[in-house]
Amino acid sequence: MSQQNAGFTVFLVEDDEAVRRSMKYQIEGMGYTVKAFPSALSFLDDYKPAENTCLLLDVRMPGMTGIELQQHLVTQDDTIPVIMISGHADVPAAVRAMKNGASDFLSKPVGGEELGAALQFAIETPVVGGRRCDVPVDEIRDRIARLTPRESQVLSYVVDGYSSRQIADELDVSFKTIEAHRSKIMTKTEAQNVAHLVRMCLSEQVETG
Repeated sequence: MSQQNAGFTVFLVEDDEAVRRSMKYQIEGMGYTVKAFPSALSFLDDYKPAENTCLLLDVRMPGMTGIELQQHLVTQDDTIPVIMISGHADVPAAVRAMKNGASDFLSKPVGGEELGAALQFAIETPVVGGRRCDVPVDEIRDRIARLTPRESQVLSYVVDGYSSRQIADELDVSFKTIEAHRSKIMTKTEAQNVAHLVRMCLSEQVETG
């Protein structure tokens, strides 16, 4: 258990009881205080904005979805760090969440190391231009400059929320070709996942103005 996390509270909103209990136990083991909720509405009924907090939010829930809750908080100018979690490889949802200011997007099942890193990033990384990013803008530009024109074209579709299948249809190429391009994009930009890739691209755009 980390003593340095003792002053932080993680709000966990997850409708699956088994997953909620497991993640609550996991996060408490890292030293955080955890307040868990089965729905977005139950969270909103209890929530009061405060410092040293973070929101871990499931994307797909009955009633108000995680994306809808995130959007609601944005309209309230609430700056609580948000980490989205999903049981689906949902690229459009990931991009939408990142564009709304989420600090990360994790796919279930979430490993302890991955979750711990996401929480630390959300809590410790300063906001620049309305976004958190762990890579300097100049470095992001250098990485993007490594891409071929075709890879840059595919990247633009990814940042717009297109899936590989949709990109393949748009460019009239095979799904495997797009997957190969995406693999090279991830390697050249040193992105850890789609959320990290989008976060870097959005940070570079914000800085460029």
